[in-house]
Amino acid sequence: LRALALLRLGRHEEALAATDVAVAREHRARLAPVRAAALVLLGRAAEARHLGPAADPARVQAILDELRR
Repeated sequence: LRALALLRLGRHEEALAATDVAVAREHRARLAPVRAAALVLLGRAAEARHLGPAADPARVQAILDELRR
């Protein structure tokens, strides 16, 4: 996932932009947590909470934990 790679590089704005694409329903569950993590890293946690159940908090936290290592 390009967006996740950009997050790992610390390019949070670009990662968020990379998630702003039309994707098939079956891929939304993979993209939503990455988008939520980008929003959190940009200080927009309130907006991240509005992404719905696809942005599972446990998956978002796992991404954030991975980025902190």
